[in-house]
Amino acid sequence: MDAQVIEGASDYALASSGYIYNVNTKRRLKREWIDGRWQTKVKTDDGRSCRVQHDTLHVPPQTLPTDKYTPIPDYPDYAVTPYGAVWKVRNLRGRRGRHPFIVTEYYRGTKPYVRLRNKYGKQHNVPVARIMDSCFPKP
Repeated sequence: MDAQVIEGASDYALASSGYIYNVNTKRRLKREWIDGRWQTKVKTDDGRSCRVQHDTLHVPPQTLPTDKYTPIPDYPDYAVTPYGAVWKVRNLRGRRGRHPFIVTEYYRGTKPYVRLRNKYGKQHNVPVARIMDSCFPKP
């Protein structure tokens, strides 16, 4: 069986029959016709699940955008962008433990807040405006 290995998911390969197979177990995976092309769900080399399109055969890397990030004082695991998105960039745990992610905002009245943990692990509800003022002071 001649097969093309999928870039970013080395345990899988596309066979000439049009199906994706697991290279280790030799099992054929289910394919689905979505948006006018065949797609199959695979596990990437870093452990996350994603759909691979049979015509491109690569897994897009999941990385931070190329914005400038400023670490948040008193909260070493977090960084903020100039437009106010708060990212957790270190000490990642749980199901999101492989990649940085944007912290969920919630509102108290009309002001956006985020819940952050300090270096001792204590949670604080911090207004996004206070984070922006401390990281990007106005001249």
